[in-house]
Amino acid sequence: MPDSPPPEIQWFNTHYIPPEDRLRLACALAAGGTETLWLTQRLANALVKKLLEWLDKQTVQDRRFGDVDHRVAQKSALAKAPKQAPRQLPEAESEGAGWLVRSVGINSGKNLIILTFKDDAAKDRAERALRLRFNPQHLRQWLNVLSKQYRRAGWPGDVWPDWIIEAPGHQPSVTSDMLH
Repeated sequence: MPDSPPPEIQWFNTHYIPPEDRLRLACALAAGGTETLWLTQRLANALVKKLLEWLDKQTVQDRRFGDVDHRVAQKSALAKAPKQAPRQLPEAESEGAGWLVRSVGINSGKNLIILTFKDDAAKDRAERALRLRFNPQHLRQWLNVLSKQYRRAGWPGDVWPDWIIEAPGHQPSVTSDMLH
């Protein structure tokens, strides 16, 4: 009998938390409940590289115009980002201990990428995992938020291409840093 898929993340907020020197993903699950995931800089860097590679395959029609194609697609995705106030988890749930993501599985198709965040380090308990789906537009919006959190953290920006750093509205703001 095949294993059932991990629970799906319905929406989430991404924040850099200075005392932890990590990114916190406060997640609301599609089936109800919440989870808090922690990403280290090292894992986030590896993940960003893979996500950018996938976007490159989705976007670039002609190598000569790669950055131009990305700039146009990024500008379009950010223009379509919701303008409402960010959703917040109740304080007690969003500040919970959560768990450290140790690996991220990536499954992708033409217009969909599925990330499976895993804590597969402990051998004495069942693996914890959560899934998150992105289409190219939503992934671009999250990458924009993620790059702002990198800047806030003071983490090196060499993982980010110019077409994200130069995107309109890339300056950090209270609402766009948290909304996905």
